[in-house]
Amino acid sequence: MIRRFALLQTFVAVARAGKMKQAAHELSLTPGAVSQRIRQLEETAGHRLFLRNRSGIELNAAGEA
Repeated sequence: MIRRFALLQTFVAVARAGKMKQAAHELSLTPGAVSQRIRQLEETAGHRLFLRNRSGIELNAAGEA
């Protein structure tokens, strides 16, 4: 299991960047690894934290809380 700190680091990077690919570059990971980390964090939280669309990704109400 990925350390919780790494999941939170990924959450912050994605929230700041607004795109998985850019966050992946900043974290020196693949976009797939970033997506998996976000999915794991959302499963741990019990709900989605981001709204995903073609133009990128943004925090939803749960992610902002």
